[in-house]
Amino acid sequence: MAPAKGDVVETKPAEAPIEPAAEKAVTEMTARFASTEAKLEQLTKRLQAVEGRLAEPKTESRAELEAREAGPSNTGDVSARIVAAQSMLSAIRQGDDYAPMLAALQNFGGDSNRLARLRAGLSAPTAVQLAKDFTALAPKIIAAAAPPAPEAQAKAPQNFGEAILAFLESHAAKLVRIRPAGAPNGDATAARIERIENDLARGNLAGALTERSQFGAPALALTADWAAAAQTRLDAEMAAKAELDAALQGLSKRKS
Repeated sequence: MAPAKGDVVETKPAEAPIEPAAEKAVTEMTARFASTEAKLEQLTKRLQAVEGRLAEPKTESRAELEAREAGPSNTGDVSARIVAAQSMLSAIRQGDDYAPMLAALQNFGGDSNRLARLRAGLSAPTAVQLAKDFTALAPKIIAAAAPPAPEAQAKAPQNFGEAILAFLESHAAKLVRIRPAGAPNGDATAARIERIENDLARGNLAGALTERSQFGAPALALTADWAAAAQTRLDAEMAAKAELDAALQGLSKRKS
């Protein structure tokens, strides 16, 4: 029905057209919000995953990874092992008790074979005592190396010619020493004893044992127990030196 004349007709204002620039800005802003929302969602998921891993018990591989990421935390132990090995080597050479250093070295992971030799060395005589013990053996060694006494004359000379011959033989024996092949040489033994004593005075157990091995059978038998004790002491010293070298190599590897 057409409105009657005089009626008031209400009209809606026409919507203003949206400018193209404004429409583009709204579109870009909406896209940015959507991207930000997606990134927040991804970040939330990652944080939840990390929290879940931290809440789980540590596995061996995870513990190793954390230890590796934390760096060489036992560098102090390596340094302490060096100090223990160096102190022990000095104590052995000076004749001091090295049991405390040995206990410390065991805690720092020393080599089992070397530790066994070091434990055996605790009961061995010191280098000073070994030198004294060898000096006490020296007279017996000299006696064992002495040539046998000449046999007594079976009978007195019967005539003048035999008397002259006996006289010449007795004087010749004073001028020339006749030693059977293979018999110990007293002079050489005395010189060797002197060299061994010099080695022991310098703390050179290895040199003393090498010289001792050149003795004849009687002297070797007399010094067998002494040599065994000296070898035990030398083994302990060499084990301590090897432990020190190993500790130094371990520190060098950690620094490289």
